Amino acid sequence: MDAGAALADTLPEDWPPLCKHLKARCRALPWTTAQQRALERLREDLAARCGEDTRLAVRSSSPEEDLETASFAGGYETRLGVPLDGLEDALRDCAASSLDMRVLLYRMEHGFDDLAPRLAVVVQEQIGSTVAGVAFSLNPVTNDYDEAVIDANWGLGTSVVDGRVSPDHFVVNTVERSVVGATTGEKAVSVRLDAESGIREQEEPRAADRTLSDAQLFELTDELCRIEALYKRPVDVEWAYVGDQLHVLQARPITTYVPLPTRPPWARLRMRTVLPRFLRRVARTIASTLWILLAPDRAWTAYREKVDAFETWVSEEIDFSRPLDAFRRRYLAPSARHFFQVTGPAFGAALFARRKERTRFLKRLESQVPSFPPVIDSRGRILRPPSQETDDGFRGMPVSPGVATGPAKVLHAVDEKPIKTGDVLVATTTDPGWTPLFVNAAAIVLEVGGALQHGAVVAREFGKPCVVGLDRATTLLKDGQQAEVDGTKGTVRLEGG
Repeated sequence: MDAGAALADTLPEDWPPLCKHLKARCRALPWTTAQQRALERLREDLAARCGEDTRLAVRSSSPEEDLETASFAGGYETRLGVPLDGLEDALRDCAASSLDMRVLLYRMEHGFDDLAPRLAVVVQEQIGSTVAGVAFSLNPVTNDYDEAVIDANWGLGTSVVDGRVSPDHFVVNTVERSVVGATTGEKAVSVRLDAESGIREQEEPRAADRTLSDAQLFELTDELCRIEALYKRPVDVEWAYVGDQLHVLQARPITTYVPLPTRPPWARLRMRTVLPRFLRRVARTIASTLWILLAPDRAWTAYREKVDAFETWVSEEIDFSRPLDAFRRRYLAPSARHFFQVTGPAFGAALFARRKERTRFLKRLESQVPSFPPVIDSRGRILRPPSQETDDGFRGMPVSPGVATGPAKVLHAVDEKPIKTGDVLVATTTDPGWTPLFVNAAAIVLEVGGALQHGAVVAREFGKPCVVGLDRATTLLKDGQQAEVDGTKGTVRLEGG
């Protein structure tokens, strides 16, 4: 079955029946003998380690998923609360999701030429979390590098990432280690592990209670900062608490933010005042420069050791009573050697590193910033003009910046009606199955959800203004009404209303 070739020969508007057919064929493919044996060994191992009644999380892991510029957030299938005897069906569902319409359109919109599916599947023990959610190591709305943003709900985190609830929303200053924002969401429902059905959605009796204490927020923020340091870039983390025990479930790069220019250690060097003497040392200078460029980490360590030793040496008291030749050998010659073998090569490498880093930084901006803000501060925070309140507008939570105007299109189901180019999509909430509708939509307005749900992540990746948490949006807005959606301020205004 050459799915890539079949899709490449068909127009996207004709994909739905083809995708349905390909997914059915994928689910019906027989296991090879080797695969059957591997599955048996996996089930036996899981039963021995976790017990016969254990529940599993079966999750997709595509090579193109969770990249710096493409998250595929919620695109591939995840099965939660899977029993051991349901493992094969869950694996098939995850594999077949690589042929889903939403995944293929996302691939096309993000410039992936090859539509052939590639997928691995991760099997984890499912934990029955007390509270769970998503955390970003920078603020995705303001771009502030010193603020972590955390969304949380009782039970499993799927209610947060799928946008089923308006979660608790926290903002933590990672430098001052202080909670600078805490909003208790409605959290009308939660999702729990269930012995019979695997998982169940229920009305949440603790909806009005705050989910995380300050101590838990700080513990989670500290873990976020450690993961960010490991990735060397801002991260999006799914987490869960079981009682007081924190579990990190997944970490991936944040895809849409304005990066700050970073400089490797060599680019931070400044030329020191030294005493060059002999041009014959140029050859050694070139050799040292090449070593720096080819092995920068090792060279940086050696450079710091040599600089420290040189600074210790020059801090010694100078003996001016020495004869001139002896004085030159003792003081001037080592200074010249230090310049030609240490400082000179480092300065050359610094110039090269700065130019290379500038090129890399500009490419990052081009790939992951849909529209560059007019002003940002030194910590990445986007500075915006004061909000202009209007009497004829509605206010929700801004989760994807920008302003767009178009006719409202209210949907209560994903296939209720088509979204034409320029429509403003209005819905109660969206799950990953709604992703194809984002392509044509000029903006998205949702009654329920948070800043870190899959829908908000995809809206930011597509560069679409998005406002969530606008109560009764599907009632307040009618089909055909011209609506201005400001995803920066979190407002929706009816034109001529």
